Amino acid sequence: MKIVVVDGQGGRLGKLLVEGLRQAGVQDEIIAVGTELLLGNIANTNAQVLSESLSTLGINVFWHTVVGDNPERLKEALEIARHRADIILTTGGLGPTYDDLTKQTIC
Repeated sequence: MKIVVVDGQGGRLGKLLVEGLRQAGVQDEIIAVGTELLLGNIANTNAQVLSESLSTLGINVFWHTVVGDNPERLKEALEIARHRADIILTTGGLGPTYDDLTKQTIC
């Protein structure tokens, strides 16, 4: 298991999946993408909120990674995360913008 998508409606499948993840003791990594995060223009509140939420579900966040808007560096960060985390969550600094390369890079 490397990437898990939980339904955003909090449905039965999502609850069962979360319980299974908690029992399995999975390790999670959050990768935040955005040069604005690296430059200190905005705080990485997405990672903070995700970490708090996952913690309340009993899912451990072991790593936070921040990478700028650069496809090669994002690929590198994903490759590192792939080898050490069971779940990889990506988030952005300002949200989906015209220059967001996250989806294109991951796919």
